[in-house]
Amino acid sequence: NLKLRNEDYDGAIADFSRAISLEPSNSGYYLIRANAKERKREYAGATADYTRALEFAREDKAVIYIVRAEAREQAGDLDGAIADYTRAIEINPKFAGAYRGRGLAKQKKGNARGAAADLARARQLTPVQSPP
Repeated sequence: NLKLRNEDYDGAIADFSRAISLEPSNSGYYLIRANAKERKREYAGATADYTRALEFAREDKAVIYIVRAEAREQAGDLDGAIADYTRAIEINPKFAGAYRGRGLAKQKKGNARGAAADLARARQLTPVQSPP
């Protein structure tokens, strides 16, 4: 984790690869390694690690689908990103961030109507903050 914070992504990837070899069913190790890969713009590797994390995760799967969707979107896989955002919504229908991400991905694909619907739903789910 320290290597990741210090932007030593290769070192973090190596350390978490070693941790995975010792405890291959720990979803957290895949998540952190995926994060390091994503920061290096290695989106295919990050997506693969997020996929492995999903296999072992017991909770927070909606969040993992969101981060995998973001990696897919960065790689230009808008269809894959939309599918992941949709899966996150299926798990947690009140996840505003999933609607927002899906709406923006649909917008990039030129689906204005679908984007508008998702972005409107995200706004409905986001609590309005009153000024201090």
